[in-house]
Amino acid sequence: MSVDSLEFEDTETGERSRLLKRSISYIPLLGERNGKSHLENNPFSHQTSPITKREIAKRVVVALTLFPFRLVIGILITLFAFLVAKLALSGLPTEKYDSITAPPLTGWRRWLASLICPIFRAVLFCLGFHWISVRGRPASLEEAPITVANHSSGLVDGIIFFSYAKLAETAYLDNPVLRAFVVATECVLVDRTNKESRARAKQALRDRARDHRYRHTMVFPEGTCTNGAVLVQFKVGAFSAGVPVQPVALRYTFKNHDPSFTTPMTNLTYMLGLMLQWYNTLEINYLPVYHPSAAELENPTLYAQGVRETMARFLQVPVTMHAAEDCSLIIAAHEMDLPVETANVGWQLVRKNLAYVTVNQALSVLKNFRDLDTKGTGQIDFDTFATGIQNQPEGVKLSEEELLKIFDLMDTRDRGLIDFAEYFCGVAVLTGYGTEEMASSHKMVFDVMSRGKSHFSKSEFNDLIVKALPTSTTDRLREFFEDADRDRDGLVNRDEFIQFAIRHDDVAMDLNRLLVGGPLMQLS
Repeated sequence: MSVDSLEFEDTETGERSRLLKRSISYIPLLGERNGKSHLENNPFSHQTSPITKREIAKRVVVALTLFPFRLVIGILITLFAFLVAKLALSGLPTEKYDSITAPPLTGWRRWLASLICPIFRAVLFCLGFHWISVRGRPASLEEAPITVANHSSGLVDGIIFFSYAKLAETAYLDNPVLRAFVVATECVLVDRTNKESRARAKQALRDRARDHRYRHTMVFPEGTCTNGAVLVQFKVGAFSAGVPVQPVALRYTFKNHDPSFTTPMTNLTYMLGLMLQWYNTLEINYLPVYHPSAAELENPTLYAQGVRETMARFLQVPVTMHAAEDCSLIIAAHEMDLPVETANVGWQLVRKNLAYVTVNQALSVLKNFRDLDTKGTGQIDFDTFATGIQNQPEGVKLSEEELLKIFDLMDTRDRGLIDFAEYFCGVAVLTGYGTEEMASSHKMVFDVMSRGKSHFSKSEFNDLIVKALPTSTTDRLREFFEDADRDRDGLVNRDEFIQFAIRHDDVAMDLNRLLVGGPLMQLS
């Protein structure tokens, strides 16, 4: 049997036909995903070991002895650093700070701002980082104006590189304390949800890389915190400037408490976790400056991959197809009371095959999946899937046989269950988001709606069009059929149907809605 075809068989008792075999050619991503064992690891989950009685006793002792001093001293030092930052910025219009147009700090202002970093070293001491091992040397501005590092412990990483300008969320400006630190360190601000803001931030990186009046710029290209067990996909912003960068490898070692700021840590539990340890361990490794090749200068993605692989070899950790978008999905899954592994899709692998799908669309489909997954297990069986579809007030009602075909197409591992990744990729392909085979959604529509036959008769084809476009006139139906039946044999076979759908993409969208109405929603 061809891998692109569906075969059905009738039982002797006349029970409805069932799907014997379906192909992952509709959704190549799922076939590739099933072979990627590294996607089984979640780089966004906390790795703290189960808390033992000994660990509880230790935390109680620290809470009664060191913690009060750490808390009070840490707050006082932060307030002192804030006053130094405000003094350095006195007389400047910080309320209207624009990282694109703002000139660098000079003279006494820069000298005062430079004092904040050693002051904050005392804050790290209060967080339990008594000794920090530093290997290698920071490169000069002339050697590498941009520095990149892996990102695990959000606050700690930020304090370590406080003397550097960093990419920072515009939301930080809403906090008066953070605003002072952001402006004093000349951070490049970006609103990740705004395309224009991201473009302006990239331009700022390019401009500053060639203007040595500004300080070093530090970028965490992973775009989010991970547990450090792998390196996830690097964003290309830091590498689009086309200048040498210095990689910095941060290595946190621990026995009991994972210092990473990952799910399900909150700001409070993250801080308490660090402060209730006798000590925490960090090693900073300044690696040799990475000079991009000619090919990497032309292709920032290739440049980012080269730097990531260099850092991964040094840290002796694997690279993975995960990206910062996975973290957004995992946090959303946690908030929806779904197992966090539900949303562990490997976003870079998704984008490799479904280049036009956005994380907001994925979040919308995740919410929809949660509506179907009433038990919150992260998986749904056929009965749950069919009931959810049939109970929808909107969309075309599909027969149980048609629903079974759709379900089996998504169930690429023959488990009788589909998870979010399978559901999401199925919906994406049905709505025509596949980048390498735009005909995949049309193949799926044909194979589901033809009920296992190799063709549509004229009446079947017209019924299908009417089902998708109820206002179709007789003349319009005749024109559609004549356009589809290219070999004039009175039938529309699979290839003819696919080509017809490609020529009439507006009609194809309505045909796809036959399968994506209700929970199988249109991505928008």
